Amino acid sequence: MIFSNIASVTALAATVAATLSTYQPKRRAPAEFDWETLTPSRELEFSRCYEEYECARLIVPLDWTERNAEKRQGGRTMTLALTRLTANSTDGTAYGGTVIVNPGGPGDSGTVEMLKNGHYLRDLVATERMHFDVLSFDPRGMGFSTPNVDCFAGEEASRTLYSAHSLGMEVGGVRGDDRDEVVAAQRAAARAHGAKCNVPGEDGYVVQEYVGTPSVARDMLLMVDELEKLRVKEAKGKKNGRDQGVQKTLGHADNEGGEDKLPRLLYFGTSYGTMLGNTFISLFPGRVKRMILDGNVVPEDYTSGNWAVNIADTSKVISYFYDACFDAKSACALYDPKADKSPAALREKVADLATRLTEEPLAIAGKNMAPSILTGSVVQATFADALYDPIGGFSKLASTLADAVAGNYTALIAAAGVQLRPDEAACENGGRASIAEYRWQTEANMAVRCGDGPDQRNTTLAAWRAQLKQARDLSPEWADLWMSVECLEWPVRPNWRFEGPFGSPEAEQAGGKQHQADGRPSAPVLFLASRFDPATPMGSSVTAAKAHAGSGLLVQNTYGHCATLSAPSECTKEMVGRYMETGRLPEKGAECEGACMPFEECPYLRMVLPR
Repeated sequence: MIFSNIASVTALAATVAATLSTYQPKRRAPAEFDWETLTPSRELEFSRCYEEYECARLIVPLDWTERNAEKRQGGRTMTLALTRLTANSTDGTAYGGTVIVNPGGPGDSGTVEMLKNGHYLRDLVATERMHFDVLSFDPRGMGFSTPNVDCFAGEEASRTLYSAHSLGMEVGGVRGDDRDEVVAAQRAAARAHGAKCNVPGEDGYVVQEYVGTPSVARDMLLMVDELEKLRVKEAKGKKNGRDQGVQKTLGHADNEGGEDKLPRLLYFGTSYGTMLGNTFISLFPGRVKRMILDGNVVPEDYTSGNWAVNIADTSKVISYFYDACFDAKSACALYDPKADKSPAALREKVADLATRLTEEPLAIAGKNMAPSILTGSVVQATFADALYDPIGGFSKLASTLADAVAGNYTALIAAAGVQLRPDEAACENGGRASIAEYRWQTEANMAVRCGDGPDQRNTTLAAWRAQLKQARDLSPEWADLWMSVECLEWPVRPNWRFEGPFGSPEAEQAGGKQHQADGRPSAPVLFLASRFDPATPMGSSVTAAKAHAGSGLLVQNTYGHCATLSAPSECTKEMVGRYMETGRLPEKGAECEGACMPFEECPYLRMVLPR
């Protein structure tokens, strides 16, 4: 890789003292714990779960817009699933508090995030002097939180039929075809799905109306308050001699001197999680202590309903796959030393595969498999996860493509989604679908994403084509896979929608010590960005940071979605830990290098896709 500011990178790297962990924890499955054994509570009550984690079910008001507190607290409620990994502290280590994490989506499960990445995140924010708990949660309507936004609750057969219909439209070659009659059919299908979702659930209301980003941000504020209540309760227990641990607690040093200050948020958000964090600090700037936003969306773009700008760098990451494969030679399954004399030859080989399947679609059928076809659009779709996570995904992608080029389509069929997983097959054979499958994640994404944007049901075909053209100009390979019509026909409008203004005032800092003041965060926001990101381009982080006074931006010179997902980095860990401990931002223009490369073994603990 060649970057413009090599000198500053080298100088910064020389100051790094952090070391990356090689510990590889066991990653547990969501189904390993029965959430129904936990009693929902209005106060945080954690219980042991997944062996080393703690879980809680927190009751929150359904409608935060209800101004009458008595009515709000006494009215309908929702229950959130929280999962925490406590600080890995040693004697004399300061305890910094609980960092709340959101993995993105919208709609990703915080429980899955903790089970897959909890150890990595706990290690990332820690320093030799201060350690933190890390906590994530299933936002309202998602995962193990209840009630959920499953449009097909109790109707698994209907879901299967709808999934097969949707898949048939995609793999049948409709994706990318924007003729009037094709888009009309897509919009009609989206309208039918929207109508299915726009019906009251068992509790008598449409759940999708109450799952928008500002409501989730308000839920986080409640979590901050409840975590502080729990901390005070536990501290009293220690003082009374029930727990004589030697760990020193400094996480709330802002309250020293007898000042009665409200507790503040420690937050780490990735991808859509940056939108959630940006919303929180814009609504409650005086309730933020530390905030790290990695892989940023521009809030004004997100709330406009046009996500075309997000793929400004996607083609660069696609090109990087071919470059990295060619450089890796025999370590890349797609590479043929006799035929491939350049990265362009690899690209041409994959293009020929897509053309062949488009001109002569492959008919597929089998046990636990929806009768369908493979077309060229499936080939490009297999890139999705690998573009987000090149270190973990490029090798698998290369193997899948190499097999297909050779005439073995097994892996490509699996990637297309026409083959049921064993748990899904059991369900279709008479079993009951488990909540751990989270089969409504796509609907959760739509409920938040479409609801956070404007009502688009009157969008003209000309306006839609203008967005599609914008996306195609940015990334010809990816635009037709990225753009969709679901939000054009989404009928559910949220009870609370926030359009800004987005931003935060200058943080209160003096003499190196943090001081809290109403309406100001304790420290400026730290923005992180992967230099070439397929879904949240670095330029979006630059733009988003401008609205937050005194904020800092750290660029990691890697390819992939978010700095922390694209590669582990000693340098990034040092900068993140220092910020979490002291509030000190990296130097202006700071850049970091990744510790691993695609097609090579990566021995370090690292982030993986939370799905």
